[in-house]
Amino acid sequence: MPVASRRCRVRRPPPTPRRWSVLVVALLAVWFVPVVGLTQTTPPTTWAVRMAPESRCTTDRSFLDTLAIQIPRSQRADAEHAELVAEIEISDGMAHIHVFDRVLQAEAGARELPLNSRFCSDIAESVALVLGVLVEAGRGALVTSPAAKPAPAPRPPPEPPLAKEREAMRAQPAEPVRVRPVWRGPPAGHELSIAAGVNVGLVPAPVLGFSAGWGIRPASTWPIWLSASGWTGAESEDRRGKFGSFYAGLLTCPASGKRGRFSLRACAGLHAGAVWASSQDLAQTSSKRRPVALVGVELAANVRIVGPLELTLIGRADALLMRSRFYYATREGSEAKLYDPSVIIGGLFGGLALRFR
Repeated sequence: MPVASRRCRVRRPPPTPRRWSVLVVALLAVWFVPVVGLTQTTPPTTWAVRMAPESRCTTDRSFLDTLAIQIPRSQRADAEHAELVAEIEISDGMAHIHVFDRVLQAEAGARELPLNSRFCSDIAESVALVLGVLVEAGRGALVTSPAAKPAPAPRPPPEPPLAKEREAMRAQPAEPVRVRPVWRGPPAGHELSIAAGVNVGLVPAPVLGFSAGWGIRPASTWPIWLSASGWTGAESEDRRGKFGSFYAGLLTCPASGKRGRFSLRACAGLHAGAVWASSQDLAQTSSKRRPVALVGVELAANVRIVGPLELTLIGRADALLMRSRFYYATREGSEAKLYDPSVIIGGLFGGLALRFR
């Protein structure tokens, strides 16, 4: 008698909601872990800008503000903690930019920029363009592909003082700094002055007069001054003559110096002009004009008040090369002296000046 056989089937229970949750979490983890690793970026490099102690424009706050704008806010840091520090030095006709890398403790780069202007605002715009290029280049050099991304460098030990950083930068081979010779005078620029003062010796009495000057400081020679002075209304002792004078000339200043707010110059030059006299209280009135030539020295001291405005004090001593004597005829037919100018004359003036770099 045949025996029937039965197959046993094992039925698995359907997946529960808990198992579905575990499966979804595992798939998401496998998918997002590589993506998160790929999207990690290198922190931006921090920058700072500072001025060299011996540089020009160190006291101009707007100069540093113009340079700092070239650095994105996320990359700005102070000079003590920034990874890259750009030191700016403005000298005669040239801007030097030295970039120091704190991580590598070495100079990262240097640039030299010829300057066409003496104004700090114009210099700031030129230097800012170069600094912006350096900031972009430094940030782009740190962005690499994930496969070639190097391991992060360990944090350096505490930073040395700024003096040691400066010594390390100067130890690198670089062009020697050009020092302006003393005999060439102050840096290029020009000045304007207007002053009031008195003269003794050229006209009979010390009367109030004026003096105006324009000083030009070329880049390769001594300063040159164009000056003009005049007086009028000076009466003789007997009140029978009224005198006036005007002269202009050219001076050069081989000795000059500046320290803080104070500046001093010593000049020598030649002047030419005229002295005139008109008679009064005489039977016959007349006027005479005579040429005059002077050679002498001038000493001027300036004190800066604010910006380009300065207070100036000028002293002069001149010798007459052309001297004219003034006489009048008396009723008896003889000549009486009206005025005889001195051989050595002097003047003292005080006023304001504008000094432009």
